[in-house]
Amino acid sequence: MKALVTGANGFIGKNLIHALTEGGWQVLCADLNRPQPNDTKDTMHWITVDCRSPQAIKQSRLLADVDVVFHLAGLTRARSEAQFFEANVTPVKLLLDEIDKGQSAIHRFVLISSQTAAGPAVDLRHPVIESDGPRPVEAYGRSKLAAERVAMQFSKRLPVTIIRPGGVYGPGDRDFFLLYQWIRRGLSIYPGTYHQWFSPIYIDDLVSGLIAAGTAENTVNETYFLCQDTPMQWREIHAIMARIAGRRPLPIPIPAALIAHTVDLLAHTLGRNRIPPKGSHKIAMARPRYWVASPKKARRDFKFNAAVPFIDGFTDTCQWYHEKGWLR
Repeated sequence: MKALVTGANGFIGKNLIHALTEGGWQVLCADLNRPQPNDTKDTMHWITVDCRSPQAIKQSRLLADVDVVFHLAGLTRARSEAQFFEANVTPVKLLLDEIDKGQSAIHRFVLISSQTAAGPAVDLRHPVIESDGPRPVEAYGRSKLAAERVAMQFSKRLPVTIIRPGGVYGPGDRDFFLLYQWIRRGLSIYPGTYHQWFSPIYIDDLVSGLIAAGTAENTVNETYFLCQDTPMQWREIHAIMARIAGRRPLPIPIPAALIAHTVDLLAHTLGRNRIPPKGSHKIAMARPRYWVASPKKARRDFKFNAAVPFIDGFTDTCQWYHEKGWLR
């Protein structure tokens, strides 16, 4: 089997391509940036390509002799809603257009979307499920929902599967790393999340779920949430991190109304290129209390199981941070 992985040099992409090669797949890795040489294997072929360009897609022959496409390329941070749509919607249409022209008889197009495309749950007892009407509350989620709708427009002619991961963490992730860094410094910062619940998933569980969903026969033209069964509150996450770090950090809840100013302050401190500007979508993400979803459909259709508890997954993640020199 041969897989194309777009966005292969990102956090999820790197873990996915390694799992695929370990499973005996041939992997074509596509990204705007190439990895370090020691991150590649003989069964991987890397190509630098901009999936927002129809000419680049065509000239690169990305889709030739590919069995399964795992489309991860896109942006999770952007300076405007237009940038989100350009990065997250346009490549989906261009790739599926090229496939639809008959350039490649693929077995599956797996679109990695986001829980934010569905929006938050009403309460903790009713996690979002796939049959619920989507109601994204910010720009990133709206762009991912638009990408899903583009993909489903092709589903009568092409085999499409959509995956909505929860909050992904694990070795190589930078978002949880930054949070952990602050905790090690003695500060437990909650940017509008002090009372929030969410559905996390360890990267290994997500990757195994992506491969299973992309190869199961009964997942064609279906959408799935991938996350652990039991949601967690951010205060619980912070407590686990503090225990691992051996710290008793000072909790600093930041109200949603102050998030924009906090982001500006961080941008000034860390550099504008590392933090997006303030925007209503950041505040909108902080307001809902229940970012929780149910993986029951995935468990039913392809025996998905998020087996790694957060404390174990993050302990392994911290060990990776130490081994790679991220923590000093």
